[in-house]
Formats: sequence, structure tokens, C-alpha cells
Amino acid sequence: MAPHPEGAEAMTRVGFVAGKRVGIAVVRNRARRRARESVRLRYERLPKGRDLVLILRTGSAHASFDALDSAIERLLAKAGLLEESAAKCVPSPSG
Repeated sequence: MAPHPEGAEAMTRVGFVAGKRVGIAVVRNRARRRARESVRLRYERLPKGRDLVLILRTGSAHASFDALDSAIERLLAKAGLLEESAAKCVPSPSG
């Protein structure tokens, strides 16, 4: 997690790495696609101008999408990279 060289207003970039221990190319690519989708769902909540690299381990190839998704959610939250969604923070007009 490094600041982006173009400053805080730059787009956040996320890279995914899956080594050969994860499995054959088809399995590695599927794991990367699933992880990419999980991050895409949270992209608006990530801070701007960061470079992130997620290293997928062996278990990510055989985990369900829900398990992988919740693991990525916990990882980003633990690293302090998830901002609260604006829709969740706005109180309702009725009270």
C-alpha cells in the first residue's frame, strides 16, 4: 500500500497476484477474476490515489465467492482502507 506517485487525486490501482501454487493457469485466472469482482464492488469506498497489491493464496482458488468476498472485505477493513459509504452515513429525514 503505497501512495500513488501522481498524488491523492489519482485513481486507485489494484493489482492481483496468484502464484503457481494456487493452481494451473485456469484456476489462477478464475481466482483473480473473482477477487477483482470483490474489489470492484467496494471500489468507491477505497481511498483515492493508492496502489494496492492483493496476493492470492492457495485457499482462494477453492473458496466460494462469498468466502473470498468476505475475506477481502475483512482484509481491506483491517488495513483501514474502506471508507464508510455515503448512503449508510446519511440519516433518514424522518429521524
